[in-house]
Amino acid sequence: MLSTPGDSREEWIASGQALQRVLLHASAHGVSAAFHTQALEMEPLREFLRQELFAGEHPQMIMRLGVTLDAKDVPRRPVPDIVEREDQGPAGEGRTALNAGGRNRCDGGAQGHTPQQKGRPAMATTISKPAMDPGVGKATPPVDYVWAAARIAIGWIFLWAFLDKTFGWGFATPANRAWIEGGSPTTGFLKGTGENALGGFFSGLAGQGWVDWLFMAGLLGIGLALVLGVGLRIAAVTGTLLLVLMWAAELPLANNPFLDDHLIYSIVLIGLALAGAGTTLGLGNLPIVQRTPWLK
Repeated sequence: MLSTPGDSREEWIASGQALQRVLLHASAHGVSAAFHTQALEMEPLREFLRQELFAGEHPQMIMRLGVTLDAKDVPRRPVPDIVEREDQGPAGEGRTALNAGGRNRCDGGAQGHTPQQKGRPAMATTISKPAMDPGVGKATPPVDYVWAAARIAIGWIFLWAFLDKTFGWGFATPANRAWIEGGSPTTGFLKGTGENALGGFFSGLAGQGWVDWLFMAGLLGIGLALVLGVGLRIAAVTGTLLLVLMWAAELPLANNPFLDDHLIYSIVLIGLALAGAGTTLGLGNLPIVQRTPWLK
């Protein structure tokens, strides 16, 4: 028996996907399935089964699984009575025609009739094409590489800020003020906001140990997430929060009424997460990432 907690369309799809996996697994082990869904087509009986047998969940499928010892072929009409070959189509594709003798005709899923030819009944023609995995041979659009490059570049900005402040490599942080030498990675920036609109609040945070640790952990985590292409949603939220706080600390802005690079970076971070930019030149295609929403 197959059931779902609710009875929405999403859960119908999920139950169908689960049934597909069960049937494929059964077939691989030589197990046959027999469906008994007539009871589910009567709403009073379906409700009775839901209460009595399914512990309140909604029944979606009832079936038997077992090994068939004496399998017999299902009676079918001969293929030539239904399908006949015509001339080869473009690029050698085989064209098949469905006989119209007593059957509804369709063309690509839509009903219609073709003109009678050579005294034969009207036929509907379909093109026979090999089935392909939609992911096979699919080229990556150029815009995906642009998003990937933006992701890696911004990730490197965060990661480099962490490394320079930690080890004092002499770019923005002198060696004697490195974090590993006892320096505070937040003091320089926050102390410089003392005369700004929110300077009293932010300058009071300067040099506090918990602020330094949160700031550095944010730089490292956001930088690694962006460079690797994993956890972009979390990186977008935490990165936007960090950047907006830095933007607020500098108010009023010197060169623009309200917009600066902190807000621009925030918008790009959100765009990277929404675009799923971790799947190109990143680890976002790993199965564990695809199965785990918070890793996307």
